[in-house]
Amino acid sequence: MARPRRVQRLQQLILEVAAETLLKEIRDPRIGVVSITRVKLTPDLTQATLYWSALAEGAELRTTERGLEHA
Repeated sequence: MARPRRVQRLQQLILEVAAETLLKEIRDPRIGVVSITRVKLTPDLTQATLYWSALAEGAELRTTERGLEHA
């Protein structure tokens, strides 16, 4: 099991890389204004869950979600 401080540092690093990737490399027109809000790593550090928010509602939000899943 990883130490809590290490997990926090890795979560922050993943958040920063994911946000930069969305900003600079993902060119999917379905993805509007999206922010990565949080990253949660499993205790064994093998999987990460990214939480996000978007300035969209209804159908536009679902379209953004599909674009993120595809990316």
